[in-house]
Amino acid sequence: MKSLFTVLFLAMAGTFAMAAPATTASDDVEGTWSFTVETPEMVYKGKLVFTKDGDKYTGKMITDSGEATIKNLKVTDNTFSFSAEAEGYYVDIKGKVEGDKLTADVAVEGGYLVMNGKRE
Repeated sequence: MKSLFTVLFLAMAGTFAMAAPATTASDDVEGTWSFTVETPEMVYKGKLVFTKDGDKYTGKMITDSGEATIKNLKVTDNTFSFSAEAEGYYVDIKGKVEGDKLTADVAVEGGYLVMNGKRE
């Protein structure tokens, strides 16, 4: 009976461990990311640069119109959010990193756009 309990316990523990994978170093937000944001008129391209110093992150967004400092940057595990002024618009961006892939929602003037990126 004791060995049956042990087997069931280990099987259940393995199931829970697989259901909630931990964030890995490859899911870290830190680094330089090339991104695109498609609008009906055009495709915007740029870079996000996230830097980590201890537990604090800072960042900047680089587009054709210049460099913008990221404001209110929050990073939790592999998710991030921030505000910035880009291409003459104020934007709020919320996204996540999975390995070398970045996806985010860009809130701008009453609508949402999708940002897709990859780690450089």
